[in-house]
Amino acid sequence: MQCPGVKMSSLDAQPINLHMLKTITENFSEKMKIGSGGYGAVYKGMLNGDEIAVKKLFPVPGLDDEAFDDEFRNLKMVQHKNVVRMIGYCYEIAHKDVEYQGKLVWSQVIDRALCFEYMKGGSLGNHISDKSCEYDWPTTYKIIRGTCEGLHYLHKGRGNSNYIYHLDLKPDNILLDEKFVPKIGDFGLSKLFGESKTHETSKTKGTIGFMPPEYINNAKVTPKNDVFSLGVIIFYMLVGKQGYGDYCDVLLHPNFSAKSRQEFIDSVKEYWKNKMQETLGYRWDQTDVIGVTKCVEIAMSSVHSD
Repeated sequence: MQCPGVKMSSLDAQPINLHMLKTITENFSEKMKIGSGGYGAVYKGMLNGDEIAVKKLFPVPGLDDEAFDDEFRNLKMVQHKNVVRMIGYCYEIAHKDVEYQGKLVWSQVIDRALCFEYMKGGSLGNHISDKSCEYDWPTTYKIIRGTCEGLHYLHKGRGNSNYIYHLDLKPDNILLDEKFVPKIGDFGLSKLFGESKTHETSKTKGTIGFMPPEYINNAKVTPKNDVFSLGVIIFYMLVGKQGYGDYCDVLLHPNFSAKSRQEFIDSVKEYWKNKMQETLGYRWDQTDVIGVTKCVEIAMSSVHSD
């Protein structure tokens, strides 16, 4: 479907009308639905020859104009190779008869949607097993490094006094392109805060297991929220869901000993060495050892950072 006003290569998100979005998603059909998040359902569509993801926001209480504007401004400012790029947006107001308590009521209806580049590799969560990430070590390292760079950009790299917290960073919200480049997505829970401030929310937002204890206990929002989540994600990639579950109590213990730390690092290095030696033609060398060690250390410091 062609949309003359929208240039896919443009760095600025552009307006796309509701009729166009209905056309390319077959009226937001279940067949075109590829996922669902906290604020809306996601559909696949074809626009000007390119696949895109359309996030149609739910018309729920609390999702007012201000909330939409906040999320839109956050996403529009983001330009980084490791963060999903927003291509366009839709905001349309209509009046129609809506059934309410058995009667038709003339009501205002607001349709909101955000459009993003489509990530053909799906989510990282689909590629993590009980034992580790299913990819080889070079690809795993590439994904870990890219995710770290994307998060650093959101927190510090946009060159102004504001920064973005994701607040629901997890494998399902890290998307991969066809070359396994990771991109952080789904900012449905993100908030934009001013410099040198911490904030408290009325309730916790995020996914259990990826939130630091202090956030669960008092809902205080700081960079630690995302950093802790990043550490857990790296552990998932290195030792898998089951592996992290087995080591979780030890890894998160505030008095994690130097001996236990080194034993864990050695076990992870040995696991990846054995895994890659089973790969035909791959030579495990000191560069790989250094890479695994660095990733484990980053994960450990992330879940214990102040």
